[in-house]
Amino acid sequence: MTIGRLFGVRITLNASFLALLALSSLVGLFWRAVLFFALVFLHEMAHVAAARRYGLRVSAVELLPFGGVARIDDLLEADPSVEAKVALCGPLANGLLIAFVLLGARLGLVPQEFTPLFVQANAVIGGFNLVPAFPLDGGRVYRAVLAQRIGFRPATQRAAAVGRALAAMMVVLGAILLSETVASATWIVVGVFVYLAAGREEEQAGFVLMRYLARRRNQLRAGGRWRARQLVVSEETPVKELVGRMVPQRYHIVWVLDREGRLSGVATELDLIDALFHQGSDTAVGALARPIGARDPGA
Repeated sequence: MTIGRLFGVRITLNASFLALLALSSLVGLFWRAVLFFALVFLHEMAHVAAARRYGLRVSAVELLPFGGVARIDDLLEADPSVEAKVALCGPLANGLLIAFVLLGARLGLVPQEFTPLFVQANAVIGGFNLVPAFPLDGGRVYRAVLAQRIGFRPATQRAAAVGRALAAMMVVLGAILLSETVASATWIVVGVFVYLAAGREEEQAGFVLMRYLARRRNQLRAGGRWRARQLVVSEETPVKELVGRMVPQRYHIVWVLDREGRLSGVATELDLIDALFHQGSDTAVGALARPIGARDPGA
């Protein structure tokens, strides 16, 4: 549900977010819930500010029962280190809020009774988001680090797998503690949503990658300058395997080996992308390779 726009960014509420607020009201924790989600909103807006600082487009901020998600459209086109920096700005904002409130309390500008709750809420939001599991900020840093070595798609799959494992542990822990305290039910709720969100991120990875490749093809044809990344594969390797391992901000050169392990040809990143769109993802890279020294027909 869209509730408005702020600085051109669409702000949406997940339906379950409203249900959680209603539940918090019934158990007398409404204002605590409001404070928590206000801090989550500030956390997400820190991501928005950082993304725009790097020239990235932010389409929406969605508030969920366990936190929020900033939808950054151009993140894959950016250097992986940019994704890591944008992700870390959220927890950094929570740390700064803690510092400001503690300073305000010391100067007598903030009520002492308000300080512990504010500090605790920010510590929970910032600390939890640093866990290296999707869709948390730590998971995005983890994905960014992996993407520079193994490519966007497999890095996303690994980060999502860690997210699902974390979610499963939270659900199990919540179930064990449920008989002792009502508060432990929160672990189950958050665990379920982390699991679903991690799965959604992994499902969207393919679509995001295809959109990136379409833009990348135009970018390559327009010309530019990139650092090279070389891959060595057999002739039978399918294009989809190579495309999934492409690293943003690198130009990929693929050396192709025949069945006897001898160098038989070379294929470029543009060859792979064109084959993916026109011949299919299962096309063998050997069908694209040109003999060493042959001129690229697209040059």
